[in-house]
Amino acid sequence: MENNHHYRYDQHKHRKRIPVLIAVACCCIGILFACLKFGAFYLGKSVEASASKGEVLSEESSETPSEEAGADDFSPGNISWEKDENGVHLDVPYLDQDDLLPSGCELVSSLMLLEYYHYSYTVDDIIDNLDMGNLSEIDDPNYDYAGPSPEECFVGNPLNGDGFGCFPPVIQKMMNRILKGGQQAVDTSGESLDDLAKQYLDQGKPVLVWTTILWGTAYPSDTWLLTKPGVYSIPEEDVSSSLITNQTYTWPANEHCVVFVGYDEDNFYFNDPYADSGTVAYSKEQANQCYETMGYRSLAVE
Repeated sequence: MENNHHYRYDQHKHRKRIPVLIAVACCCIGILFACLKFGAFYLGKSVEASASKGEVLSEESSETPSEEAGADDFSPGNISWEKDENGVHLDVPYLDQDDLLPSGCELVSSLMLLEYYHYSYTVDDIIDNLDMGNLSEIDDPNYDYAGPSPEECFVGNPLNGDGFGCFPPVIQKMMNRILKGGQQAVDTSGESLDDLAKQYLDQGKPVLVWTTILWGTAYPSDTWLLTKPGVYSIPEEDVSSSLITNQTYTWPANEHCVVFVGYDEDNFYFNDPYADSGTVAYSKEQANQCYETMGYRSLAVE
């Protein structure tokens, strides 16, 4: 009897457990269904939100950002320079202007500076963003030509040997059209080479400086009547128009632009794009004289 009682008790206990197990199973299924449904819903919303922001979700998205995002988040990257008690030397890539532009030392020096900051622009990129002008023959008893100031645009064609050149404000405008990541070009004209060395080279920042070809003597060359601001060339049919002012400009022959890359106790060092010169060293006295001749003109990127 005792065994039979236990048998009926066990049957009764098992019958009571069945509804409970069914209820638990239903709850689990319901929870699983809700997780799948609403998890997919929120994942879909997340994808939609990301898409609306121009982001792409993929397995490679965290490792391979889009080109657009790369442009927005551009960083100059690691820059390399050496500094000790004797001075500084910046590892600025060298370019020879003879291989690129016959009369564009300012542009080739700009490319060297940009490559130092890990930009991959070409000569075409530089020219596409450069304000350019030319001299036009005019009907004037005293002057044969009229044209813009090299403080306003590159005068002449850098693609041939007839180009004159330009000064820091022109390079500044060009660079600020293509610099990224918060960088900007700054016209540092008026600063001495010693001050530029302390303010920029000591911080790992090379500087464009205007000097003379082969560090020789500058002398007055072609003179022309200046056009009005913003007028970079004169239409052939309008050579005696009101586009021309009564002011003149005389080009300093032997004008040149190099990259200031280092110094030590006795010398300043420059990447000179002329005639494959490479990195050249000049005494501080001689370098200062040539730099002064060209009006203490310089430019840096910050």
